[in-house]
Amino acid sequence: MRFQIKTEFMQNRDDYFERVCANKKVLHIGACDAPYTLKKHEQGLLLHEKLNKICSEIIGIDIDDKAVHIMNNLGYQNIICIDMNKVSELKFVPDIILMGETIEHLMNMEVVLTNIKRVMNEKCELLISTPNAFFINNFLNALKKRENTHEDHKHCFSPQTLTQLLAANHLNVEEVIFTFLNRETVSFKKKILKHLIKHFPMLAETLVFRCKLK
Repeated sequence: MRFQIKTEFMQNRDDYFERVCANKKVLHIGACDAPYTLKKHEQGLLLHEKLNKICSEIIGIDIDDKAVHIMNNLGYQNIICIDMNKVSELKFVPDIILMGETIEHLMNMEVVLTNIKRVMNEKCELLISTPNAFFINNFLNALKKRENTHEDHKHCFSPQTLTQLLAANHLNVEEVIFTFLNRETVSFKKKILKHLIKHFPMLAETLVFRCKLK
């Protein structure tokens, strides 16, 4: 079946997250960006550090206890080591639940989304970002008979397959953004690519979904 996809493009993922999360209570899942915690901190690319400056309140969770310890030592006491199955035990009522580049690492999507919904009310929004299966570099690599992917990824979503997964779990998609991850430096080649992708958003690197309970 053929689907028509409504597309909206933004240059950088974190710009969108900061805009949506400003002055909100945020539950940040996968907050440490493990195993790249220290590297991203040194580059100024840790999303939790950015959100910590603008949210009215934020709690981060992660299952990597070493990375949580690093973040705690950096001064972020609002990050705790906890399993997703226990997220409803936090007694925290967020305005926004944020999962940045996390969902593709997880095994059982129904269990994950069920646990998240236990924390949500009708006003809470779920923000998900994940690699885009239609990223132009994926096709270019395929022409060379190779694939470039993270060694821990379990899934790769297209806009429609992620929409269908969320709908099957009683989550309504309010907005879809096609974008790129933030980098310390952007090469001239990447700047040109972003300019071109602005006209063909479905070929962007990253998907961002904004959802609510049905």
